[in-house]
Amino acid sequence: MDTVFDGKIGVFRCPNCQEFINTSLTECSFCHSPVDAMAAQAAAELQSKVASACSNANYLKIMARLYPAAYFVGWIPFIGRPASWAWFVFTFAIPIIFIYWWVTYGKLQTTDTDYPPAKSSTWISLAIWGATMVVWFLVFIAQVIYVVSQGTATE
Repeated sequence: MDTVFDGKIGVFRCPNCQEFINTSLTECSFCHSPVDAMAAQAAAELQSKVASACSNANYLKIMARLYPAAYFVGWIPFIGRPASWAWFVFTFAIPIIFIYWWVTYGKLQTTDTDYPPAKSSTWISLAIWGATMVVWFLVFIAQVIYVVSQGTATE
């Protein structure tokens, strides 16, 4: 007899053979070991959180890689305006998503091999964001110095 807990069917790794199976099964379809419905549901919920963590970390990584490109493309006449808007949005979105990721997924206890690279990619994303912010700040300071020096040169 198949069992469904809370009406939701999820997937999890069989504790015996590590193959993915769904929570509606009473025994593993690969190794035929019995499946505890409560443990299966808990494992499926954890698997779902890990999948979301990996997916969100990947989105963050993509945004972080686009961030410096948007900044530099923003300097190109005519096509730079949309890139500048993207850079402006990413300036706030990347740290917000980083914080959200760590609050939501940072303390997951899992043996899933995809989770550690997801954690490290969030830190790499923050490093890319930080490095781009340093470049922006230095360019901004250089522009201010240039404008001030031009103003004092004409006096």
